[in-house]
Amino acid sequence: MMPTKQMFLRIFDKFRHAATEYSGLEQSLGFYFKDMELLRTALTHPCYKSYDKKIRDYQRLEFLGDAVLGLVFAEALYITSDAEEGKLTEARICLARGSNLAGVAKRLQLGRYLRLPPNYGEAKNIRIGNNTNEDALEALFGAIFLDGGLEAARRVAQHLFGDKLVIGNSAGGHSPKNRLQELIQRDKRPAKGTCIEYRMVAETGPAHARQFTVEAWVGGKCLGRGHHNSKRVAGEMAAEMALKHLSQKHLVNALQGAPETKQGHRNDKKA
Repeated sequence: MMPTKQMFLRIFDKFRHAATEYSGLEQSLGFYFKDMELLRTALTHPCYKSYDKKIRDYQRLEFLGDAVLGLVFAEALYITSDAEEGKLTEARICLARGSNLAGVAKRLQLGRYLRLPPNYGEAKNIRIGNNTNEDALEALFGAIFLDGGLEAARRVAQHLFGDKLVIGNSAGGHSPKNRLQELIQRDKRPAKGTCIEYRMVAETGPAHARQFTVEAWVGGKCLGRGHHNSKRVAGEMAAEMALKHLSQKHLVNALQGAPETKQGHRNDKKA
């Protein structure tokens, strides 16, 4: 059956409506999508499947966008700085941290554009918080990459992150270790014995290419692990993982739910 003029008009109206619906966001991004369905998918919260099981949510695009942002950040830092590899890695970790991405998402007001089920207002377990904002921004970059390629993702990242893509501006003066220490210190109800300890639990590889594994322990619980050829960077990576763990729940609850202390670490070296 040949498509009729009426069918074409309905399809055109559908995408024209979508373009109008998201035009404010596209203007803020400085990027206009050719494939509006990609944009719609990037803004479809997973909870929407409870309303329409056939719809695609943003989780696959989030996976892709995480990798795209990692590459764009690494490239920008490499080009704009002569810093050593360890410093570059630390700056990239700071750029990609959840609170940083969530802040950009909030500035774009992504929450206004998310596709949520009609009964969202009654749903108590869904909240547009930092995690959702971070996920949606990553999904958005996945969609930008598919629609406009790596160059488009570079342009949008430069537009949104600006000076933060330069060493010295990306970390905001706070390394993951410093931020973890601040989080523990400002907690109003610290658990007994909540001190931070960094343990080097593994050292592998030949002398010219050593690899170090460092764990971040808080209150006797392992909350993060980092693996790198620099002990310092491995420690920062462990702290970043611990921060992600603690950002999901209150410090005391996180410590209660963390993995039990493993045996065999009596002779662990301090990182």
